[in-house]
Amino acid sequence: MPAIDVSIVIPAYNAAGLVDHAVRSALDQAGDGPALEVLVVDDASTDETAAVVERLAAADPRVRLLR
Repeated sequence: MPAIDVSIVIPAYNAAGLVDHAVRSALDQAGDGPALEVLVVDDASTDETAAVVERLAAADPRVRLLR
């Protein structure tokens, strides 16, 4: 992965229904522009937020889950 130019941080708590859209929207902002990473900070969610982000991270190395 190239050097990161931009880091997008998405705080999340029980956001399983929204986090997929938020992450994909952030990734779509890059286009052919700066190299970016999306950091999702899960604040001890009790729903499937972490599992959703883990699936996204498995498919795209620009996505990282921090718990």
